[in-house]
Amino acid sequence: MSSDMVSKLRAQYADIAKNEADLTSKYGPRHPTVANIRAQLRDTQRLINEELRRIVESTKHDYDVAKSREASLQDSLDKLQGVSTTSSQALVRLHELQREAEANRTLYESYLARSKETTAQESLEMPDSRIVSTASVPLFPSAPKSKLILGLAILLGLGAGTVLAFLIDYLDGRIKTLEQAESLTGVPALAALPAIGARELASRAKRGRADLGNYDPRTMRLLPPSLQPPLMRYAIEEPGTFFAEAIRAVRLSIQRARKIAPVKTVLVTSGLESEGKTTFAGNLALSFATLGIKTLLIDADLRNPGMTRALSPNAEAGLFQVATGEVPLEHALLFDRSSGLSILPSPAMKDVDVITELMFSEQMVEILERLKSHYELIIIDSPPLIPLVDGRALAELADRILLAMAWDQTPREVVQHTMELLGPVHDRLLGTVLTQVDLSKIRFYDYYRSSAYLKPYGVPATAGVAR
Repeated sequence: MSSDMVSKLRAQYADIAKNEADLTSKYGPRHPTVANIRAQLRDTQRLINEELRRIVESTKHDYDVAKSREASLQDSLDKLQGVSTTSSQALVRLHELQREAEANRTLYESYLARSKETTAQESLEMPDSRIVSTASVPLFPSAPKSKLILGLAILLGLGAGTVLAFLIDYLDGRIKTLEQAESLTGVPALAALPAIGARELASRAKRGRADLGNYDPRTMRLLPPSLQPPLMRYAIEEPGTFFAEAIRAVRLSIQRARKIAPVKTVLVTSGLESEGKTTFAGNLALSFATLGIKTLLIDADLRNPGMTRALSPNAEAGLFQVATGEVPLEHALLFDRSSGLSILPSPAMKDVDVITELMFSEQMVEILERLKSHYELIIIDSPPLIPLVDGRALAELADRILLAMAWDQTPREVVQHTMELLGPVHDRLLGTVLTQVDLSKIRFYDYYRSSAYLKPYGVPATAGVAR
């Protein structure tokens, strides 16, 4: 393939092919000139093939000559290898015999020297000991003491594990008991809301499948009760559970506060997000509404309106639109006929600056004063206090404040910082509530105050155990 002649013929073939393409595009495929060019192409291709054939034949001849030379050299090599092998085997055998003779000589001399030493010492040495009786093989080892070591290891392991567990628990800075919450905040710990299992919530969510086909998001701004998240209505749908009992305990504290001083607005907040304040606020508002108290639930978390997403995901207007006068209050309010609860949603907004300024404006004060004239009690679901300033501004407008803390999640430092932020309104802080409590674990920390040792009072056995 690297032949100069083939390279020249291929270059010639390429030039002719290029001319053919140019002439074909210029005169057409049937022009005589094009026919001549194609004949030249065929001749050139024939010359290339003949040259390649000649090169192949020449190479084949060289290959046959080289192969015959290789066969001759191989015969010579085989003969030489046979001679070398015979000589090597004889040399190896010679070395083998020499080593064997040398070893036998050395061994003989050693035996001879030992024999002379033994003969000389036979008359001088006397035995130092004698066999009295044959030793018996023991059935059990005398050492180590396996059972003793195992027992000590178990005791030491249990002791070390217990000490380590208590040390880890002592160094754990998360809130685990109502007593800890009271000592850090200086206000009463009102209740502990149990965590509801995901399996139970999933089984309750299946009940709304039948009503899903009748739901029209274009006409129904508020989700039907069967389509709402089960946890948002758990206190009124499962009144015999510890969860509902804890909600009623907080409700009782608010009712006592209302007897002492006028309480119209109750702010439910937390230090950080995901501490269960939205679920707590929704169930607390439903609990008041079922008593016949005209109650309003406001979703004041304009940046992350979890309450609105859960109850009215298709709401087009809410707190911000009412406060700014874009929408009348009557058009933004939603009414739950099953419980009598009114809801003021907050559709998600992206203009953060406007949201923050609204919480500090007189418009927010005016809308709250207007709502106080229509409702006996207003529950406000507030943004978290530490990352956002919105919740601190709302705390200035509320009559009472409830602080939610996630059990075994909220660190003490977060609680202390939250109390520092609530310092200007500390006198309005009604109490704290532990949320997402695991009753099977809290009994080890706060046995009697957590009610973890109780059973659901007056609830049939078919209703299930405490949750």
